[in-house]
Amino acid sequence: MILSRTSSPDGQENLDGLIIIERDNLLILGILDSLISSDPDFLPEFVSHIDHVSSSMNINDLKLDVEKIVQESLNSCTRSGKASIAIALIHKNKAIIGHSGDCRAYIPNHNFITLDHSAAQKRHGTVRAPHRTFANHPFKDWSYPMRTDNTHTFEISKTFNLKKADSIVLCSDGWWRNNSHESIIELNVDSFEKSIQKASEFNVCRDDYSVILYIQD
Repeated sequence: MILSRTSSPDGQENLDGLIIIERDNLLILGILDSLISSDPDFLPEFVSHIDHVSSSMNINDLKLDVEKIVQESLNSCTRSGKASIAIALIHKNKAIIGHSGDCRAYIPNHNFITLDHSAAQKRHGTVRAPHRTFANHPFKDWSYPMRTDNTHTFEISKTFNLKKADSIVLCSDGWWRNNSHESIIELNVDSFEKSIQKASEFNVCRDDYSVILYIQD
């Protein structure tokens, strides 16, 4: 199951974008934050490339392919530090996450969250798990080092083996900044619309917001 939403407050131009590509047993999901304005050719070129990928390509080969395409786009971005992306490659029960910038990916049942790359966090060096932490929660008091080199580095995760009902959340900062950490990692079909409402109503910075919720069948 896939639920998605992208929106811009006050009727402004939406600089976010979504990637949802389904081919045979392959699913590619993605959140783009300002990458479309930084590199307008990225999305059509990415989709065109995927259309020509062999359906027999395994997920590890595809991972290298996607990494090359995305990194080339990030390297060419003119808005330094602004373009962000989070992608999930899903093949049957296997998933790989790639991201750059402050778009995030969560796989709650695997205690996984991506590490933001941003100028502000480069100054601090470390960051605690976003928003509040909760007793008896797998993310409680989780802190980790941040990257301090290139904010446009596209990082690829290990391969995750998904089980039935495992979820993946991909989101831009305009969405995750307006939803509590607990509500994000417990996001489900019933709470999805409420999360959109929060991203709209509490969006003090009037930032574009995008989110994709994937639930493994």
